[in-house]
Amino acid sequence: MELRLDDSIGFHLNRANTQVKKLWIHYLKPHGITPEQWAVLNRLWERDGVIARDLAALVSKDAPNTARILDKLMKKQLIRREPDATDKRIWRIFLTPAGRALREKLMPLAVEGMTVITNGLSAGDQRKLLKLLRRLYDNAGGE
Repeated sequence: MELRLDDSIGFHLNRANTQVKKLWIHYLKPHGITPEQWAVLNRLWERDGVIARDLAALVSKDAPNTARILDKLMKKQLIRREPDATDKRIWRIFLTPAGRALREKLMPLAVEGMTVITNGLSAGDQRKLLKLLRRLYDNAGGE
């Protein structure tokens, strides 16, 4: 059996991801944030004070990449690390006031970007696409 590239789901997922990432970089660049940093900030806007290890899982990054992202966000004074109250070996990640304030600037850009990439897709199509993407992720061994 043969699989043509034009018929490959993986090829089209990668291709779409590349374009979406380029668009997102365009929106974020004026604010000095990368898409990876955006993902971490977004998770912290949802759950401030999360354990660094859990944060890595929430953004689908390994621990070394997450640590680098956190270091950069700390240098930008958008987050701070604090030892856990019960286990000093564990670090919790918290937003600084500047990190919280950035949400007001970036969230409208995220909505605008999502509007651009979902142009022509109904709300039902978008829900179905998310469901299918989650299934692909799970099928590929996602955690």
